[in-house]
Amino acid sequence: TVSGQHSVLAMTVAGTVTHALGDTNGVNLIVAGTLDVQSGGKIDVTGKGYRGGFRDGNGNQSGETRGSGGAATTTGGSANGAGGSYGSLGQGTSPNALYGSETAPVDLGSGGGVGTSSTSYLGGNGGGRVEITAGSMVIDGDVVADGGAPSGPSFFGGGSGGSIYLKLTGGTISGAGTIRAQGGTGGSNANGGLGRIAVTGFAANTLAGTLGTAGTIFTQAAGANGSLRFDGVTTLTIATGVTRSFDSISFTTGATTINNSGTMSVGTITSANGATTIYNTGTLELTTDALKVANLMTLVQYGIVKSSTR
Repeated sequence: TVSGQHSVLAMTVAGTVTHALGDTNGVNLIVAGTLDVQSGGKIDVTGKGYRGGFRDGNGNQSGETRGSGGAATTTGGSANGAGGSYGSLGQGTSPNALYGSETAPVDLGSGGGVGTSSTSYLGGNGGGRVEITAGSMVIDGDVVADGGAPSGPSFFGGGSGGSIYLKLTGGTISGAGTIRAQGGTGGSNANGGLGRIAVTGFAANTLAGTLGTAGTIFTQAAGANGSLRFDGVTTLTIATGVTRSFDSISFTTGATTINNSGTMSVGTITSANGATTIYNTGTLELTTDALKVANLMTLVQYGIVKSSTR
């Protein structure tokens, strides 16, 4: 169990590395050489994020979510048995709002809410935080920031997935392991939302394992704009005056919404589901003239769509 930031020359993980519940520093490591997560080894911060909701004498039932400076707060947290949200929305009628960065995720996941008819159970805790910088990475084991399950009956929410941010300094990421930040299993229609994953700065990506599940998955080779993948019910907002550039954007499952009031420059946009909506009131620039739609994608257009290749 680690606390605070640690710098080492190299690191091999054959057991389990984790952090304490609610520690906003998370597993924060700087590895000069190679991080080697061996088969059977785990960096596992499942359920180590913000706490799930609880019932008390005042009727408190909200799960914790991110407050000012990352401090835990129940204000705006998931309530009424809804799952926690982070990279995608938790299920249920009253999940907390989405938050955090798609390209540099460093937040804890949110706790699930509880129902109103019990005083003895807890919602699921959110997933924790993993932030590691290394020259190269070999992931044959697991790097996991899943949300936790509730300790109650069917009307309790699961916690959201947490964050995994792997930053390479020009080396290779490889291996046959799993990198995942999924939500905790809640009651009926009350699963936690998905977390966020980013893998950046690599010269080569030969990872043969599983990269996902998460609400947003960002991969960026050194010197590139990077590729952003969405899953679950999630939203990307680009404010007026802000420019975001991607080599590609893709949508897998769930209802994804992009609200672009600034400038979004992208090579390809690929939708594999029928629930993707892009609201463009700014500038949408296609750098390769590629808008690939495997199913229905809706473009609500009040701004500018242009091609930089013509």
